[in-house]
Formats: sequence, structure tokens, C-alpha cells
Amino acid sequence: ARAAGLVRVLLTFSRRMPVRPRHFAPDRMLREMRHMLERLVGESVRLELALGAPEATLHADPAQIELAILNLVTNGREAMPGGGVLRLATRRRELGTRETSGLEPGPYLELEVTDTGCGIPREALDKVFEPFFTTKQGKGTGLGLASVYGVARSSGGDVRVESQVGRGTTFRVLLPL
Repeated sequence: ARAAGLVRVLLTFSRRMPVRPRHFAPDRMLREMRHMLERLVGESVRLELALGAPEATLHADPAQIELAILNLVTNGREAMPGGGVLRLATRRRELGTRETSGLEPGPYLELEVTDTGCGIPREALDKVFEPFFTTKQGKGTGLGLASVYGVARSSGGDVRVESQVGRGTTFRVLLPL
């Protein structure tokens, strides 16, 4: 399963993985993934879902969005080896012309993944989406966050990160509705 996941990530990078966009409700997807996500984070991490976009519909490849969610959740879990809280929240967000930073103005889904983990050092924040970059000594491939970035961009969106060492990290994935 890990090898298949790695191949899938590599194919996404090389743009050879077929994209099969369709309409789907991200809040529903997260509700259906909840049991799997709880098993993924383990007993020491409390998973919270705050689904605030029940009417939102994306036109994207659900398999790629699911892959991005799994990578963000795995990353959050690994940032909290002693346990903590991992929160996934959704909300509708209207982007205006001033705040878009390269995105088209309009309605977006904001998927926010927040952990109470160790945080990312400031000097590493600019590199976290680069392929093969990792802050985990001897662990990880450095492809998880790079694939999240690739999925967001190929879906017409973006991903942003905020972090404080010792306090945790928040990733915000913006996807056009």
C-alpha cells in the first residue's frame, strides 16, 4: 500500500496520472473518511472535524483531494509524537481581487488542517512544498506536502501554511467552488 501510494504521488508530479474531475461535496467526503482518519492518527491524537460548508461542491478529482487530506493528516500526526489535537475544518470563503495572490476572485472552499504539534521552523517554511524536502530526520520521503501543493494547484487552488515552533501548524487549502 505504501509503494502504491508513493507511485501515485510520483505520477502526480510527472503529470501522468489521469485526472478524473467530477462534482462532489467535500464535507460529505470528510464525514465518510472520518473512521479511516481516526485510525490513521492513532489513539494519542484527538481528531476534530468542524464541517462548515455543507452546501459546497467542488469540481475536482476526489481521489486527489483525498490523497491531499491523507498527506496533511499524516503530516500532522507525525508532528505530535506525544499526542495532541488534529482539527480539520471547512468553510466557504469569498476571495476578492486584493487577497487572491494569484487565484481568481470568487467562491472557494477553505480546508484548514491544524495540529498542536512541534511546529515548523521559520527557515523551513519556504521549503515545505518542495519535492524531497523533509524536516523529519531519517523519516518521510519529502513528497507528502509537495503532492498536496500539486493537487491544490492542479485543481485551480492554492495551499498556505502558518506555523509556530512549539505551538503547531495550520495548512489552508483553497479550492474553487
